[in-house]
Amino acid sequence: MYKIVWSNEAVSELEESISWYAERSTVVVKNFQAEIISARNQLESRPNSYLKINATYREIHFKKYPFTLVFRVNDEKKEVLITSVFHQSRNPKNKF
Repeated sequence: MYKIVWSNEAVSELEESISWYAERSTVVVKNFQAEIISARNQLESRPNSYLKINATYREIHFKKYPFTLVFRVNDEKKEVLITSVFHQSRNPKNKF
């Protein structure tokens, strides 16, 4: 199992997204949180199976929401650093 670490920027983006969904629907925000937990659990067990977008970063797309978790893997430390909870409407040049 890999340890999951969230960057400050990723935490901020996540909190902002949760707040936005919470203002609209308690059901939607719960489903969004479940999607986050599911993605995190997948990264704990097999982070290297996800799309490598360059020499450093990988990404996992949410199934029901327009978000991508951008992350890097440190196999020596058995650690995944989530660097962004990226909304797919944003400019992809700003992922990193």
